[in-house]
Formats: sequence, structure tokens, C-alpha cells
Amino acid sequence: MESVKGLTVSGAGERALAQDLRTYWDVSEAARTLFAAAQAAGVRIEMQDVGKLCHATGTIVSVSRDACLDPVTGAVSRPYLTESVLFEMQNAVNAARYAALMQDVKNGQLSVLQYGLAMSLLEFESTATVVHILAAVRQVGLPVSPWGQRQFSGYALGAAEAANQPHAADSTTERRLPSRLFYAYDYLTNVVRHMRNMPLQALRTVATVHQEGRAMDAASVGRMHQAWSIAHADQRPAQFLVAYVDALLWLDNEAGWSVDWRGGTRSEWKTCATEFVHAVPTVFHDPALSARLRLEVMSLAVA
Repeated sequence: MESVKGLTVSGAGERALAQDLRTYWDVSEAARTLFAAAQAAGVRIEMQDVGKLCHATGTIVSVSRDACLDPVTGAVSRPYLTESVLFEMQNAVNAARYAALMQDVKNGQLSVLQYGLAMSLLEFESTATVVHILAAVRQVGLPVSPWGQRQFSGYALGAAEAANQPHAADSTTERRLPSRLFYAYDYLTNVVRHMRNMPLQALRTVATVHQEGRAMDAASVGRMHQAWSIAHADQRPAQFLVAYVDALLWLDNEAGWSVDWRGGTRSEWKTCATEFVHAVPTVFHDPALSARLRLEVMSLAVA
């Protein structure tokens, strides 16, 4: 059994794991290296975001410990800080825009559901940046775990390539999400993925192009952007899924799309969204916003 700065490392390969923790402990240095690599690749990132990546030791310990287990195979692997830094970099890139959106919510200019959808679009936009950074990381030789490679490489799939991938639902995601919400999440993920660098109002523009009343490709409804689903089903499903259901309802009601509801009625989808919010009572840390979200979705359910 090895101990590294208060973290006990045990199990197969514990000595190598402990050594890796010591080697990659200085996440500040890792962040500076990543920013340098991003700059070399021509990716613009505001330098004030560097500080947001330099998290307290305890946070990095937790991420490092979790990274020792491959979430797919369950096998013990070398711990890498790279994917944790990439996540934090993505969050840092969006921090100012998230804050502005939240202020709009508090001022009553945005509903919490609109905030959730706007956040999802920002996530896709910043992910395009992260994909470039990941390529730069590989060039400078920093380690990226197999899980990290699968996760971030998935974002880089082109629309045509993704459209040809057979649907292979991730069993973990399926277990965690109510089935109808899983498909709503899946469906709008495919829609938003095509617009990840567009502003929120692009949703209306894209929808207008499809005002032919024809059914959307049923096969595409069931195809999942696996990296996104695996990443976010575990982290903040409530904001995204509820926003996705709301957007689907908007597409069906206002944009003239003929949405394939996969065997469920519109009212069943609304009810499912309401039940999901009740099942996750603390969607936001702010109790007032959490209450507003529940009220908004409940109003959908009785509309």
C-alpha cells in the first residue's frame, strides 16, 4: 500500500500508480502546459482562465483516484490528470458566459429551461475548442487515458460519419435515465451537435428549414452521441434533459417539425419530464432556481 500526499493507493500496480500521482501532481504546471499547447495550435483562450484550472489538491486527488479505474472495463489503469484538466478548461472557457446566462435567469429574462438549453449549446461550442486542445496535448506528449481519448474523440465525429453509426445504447446510461427521457436527450443531442458553434437563436433558423411537416428520420432519433451521453448522464442530467424535452416540445408545437415521439404521446413526455425533476430535487444549488425549474416543467405537464 502506497500513500501519496494523504491519498492511499492500493491494488494492482499500486507502486506505478503512486509514482504517476507524484509525477503529475502539479496540476498548475499541467494547466500551463496545456495552455501553451493550445496557443501553439492557434486556439485562443483568455489567460485569466488559467487560475480557474489550478484547483485545490483535494479535488485533483479525487479525480486521480477515480481515473485509476477504467469506467468501461473496470480495469485498474494509470491515473491521468489530463482529462480532468480538459474538463476544467472547458468549464473555464465557458465561465463568463455561464455567469451572464445565470444573471439573465435571476433577472427574469430567461427561464431556467432556456438557461439549460443555452448551456448545452455552449458546451458543444466549447467542446470544439477542447478537441483542438486534445490534439495539441497529444503532440506535446502529455498522457491521455484511453477513456479520455474515447470521450473527447467522440465529439470530433463529423455529422455524416455519426449519421452512419448504428445505435448502440450505453447500458449504464440506459439504467440511469427514464427511457423516454433517454431518447429525448439522445434526439436533441443529435440536433444540437450539428449547431454546436451557433448561437441559441440558430435553433429557430434550423427549424424553419424543416417546416415541411415531414417526420424526422426515425433511425437518427435512436442514434446516440456516445461521448456526450456517457459524460453528462452522470454529471448534470436534470438541467440538460429537461431542457431537451422542452426544446422538443417547442420544435413540435412552434417550429412545424413532425417529431417522432417513439411511441409516447406529448402529454406522456411532459409527465415524464415532471417526474424526472421531482426525482432530482436539487437541480441547482440555489433552492429558488430549483423551485422555479420544477414549476416551469409542471406547467408544461398541464399545458
